[in-house]
Amino acid sequence: MHDTTIQRFRNFDQDRVYKERKKQRSRQHTKRSHFNGLQSNLYKLLASCLEKHLAEHTEEHQPVEQAGFRSTYSTIDHIQALEFTIEKYKEMKRSLYLAFIDYAKAFDSISHLIMWRALQECDVPSETTELIQDIYKKSTSRVILDKRGT
Repeated sequence: MHDTTIQRFRNFDQDRVYKERKKQRSRQHTKRSHFNGLQSNLYKLLASCLEKHLAEHTEEHQPVEQAGFRSTYSTIDHIQALEFTIEKYKEMKRSLYLAFIDYAKAFDSISHLIMWRALQECDVPSETTELIQDIYKKSTSRVILDKRGT
């Protein structure tokens, strides 16, 4: 990819727009500021392409127990598996402990070094890994509060 295109993926500006809203209790109009998306559409497109590309390489490396966020498993499958497990533990009169983890928040604290190693172990092409590393290292963002960009 051309370096300028990569630069556009890395950096995005956030326009602040105002929307007119009516208050239901009073007939006054109020202006509420609201930010349009956190990422440029171009970056979202790149992220979507990378996600599909990575899925091709990582799917086969996932253990069968890892059913979350996989195309071959639905929410119904997860619920049925959980109900079956609870039922079996009750039959055996054994204690069962369940935990629900917010992996989106956990992902924010993951070591990038471990992430790069995992991509390498999944045979992700080095060009793809380098592109992702470049985005992580050099991405910037700014909020534009008025037309002058201050």
